[in-house]
Amino acid sequence: FVEQIADTPEIQLTVKPEAGIVAIRVPENMNGKKAAAWLDNRGIFLNAVEYPAVPLHEQRFRISFMCTHQGNEIDYLLHCLKELYISGDCRA
Repeated sequence: FVEQIADTPEIQLTVKPEAGIVAIRVPENMNGKKAAAWLDNRGIFLNAVEYPAVPLHEQRFRISFMCTHQGNEIDYLLHCLKELYISGDCRA
């Protein structure tokens, strides 16, 4: 998954993950709350770390992976993230 994200310029990791939790930067022009709801409507749950907990330019999504996640589920997550980040559906 991390390698796939690295090949997707629209989606940026905040740091290289060393565990099952991956943090992905929310673009400044994206409404993180709307984006988390957009993903939830597609069956994807993730934690949105939003302002004021962090500065606006440091908002991010935290995704927790488990050994029970299947490859097709991770592919679906990546597909939805790409669609969200490229479409601009949840602009601030």
